[in-house]
Amino acid sequence: MRAWALAHNISVLIEKIRKQSAKKQKSTRDLLMHIQQKFVGQLHLNFSQIWLTRQSLMET
Repeated sequence: MRAWALAHNISVLIEKIRKQSAKKQKSTRDLLMHIQQKFVGQLHLNFSQIWLTRQSLMET
């Protein structure tokens, strides 16, 4: 489910890039930086959840 949500978020952000492409280049660069930050943040969240699940399974 989380992989689907991540893929959906990426596709929504890519669509925003397409809409921004007609505007000035600086705003496109800012949008790309925003996407990178969100993507890295989402990956960090997913890995944190995996690690916590693994830790709780090891404790039982």
